[in-house]
Amino acid sequence: GWPAQWGTGELEAAVYYPPTNKFYLFRGNEYVRHSLGSPPDSGYPKLIAGNWSGWPSVWGSGDLDAILYDPRVQKY
Repeated sequence: GWPAQWGTGELEAAVYYPPTNKFYLFRGNEYVRHSLGSPPDSGYPKLIAGNWSGWPSVWGSGDLDAILYDPRVQKY
């Protein structure tokens, strides 16, 4: 289920979100969402900008270096 356009599998960031039991993988300006042991959800990869809630427009189209998840912060 790895997106063919992502090549050999080099990631910029990955995060697990426990409330939905989903993993998010980021590469370049795109991301995929999936459950453990399953291919990416239908319709992925998607662009980060315009699809990722709260993405500041001044950050451009994506290309992350890292992600930190804090379960105490509940923003949707």
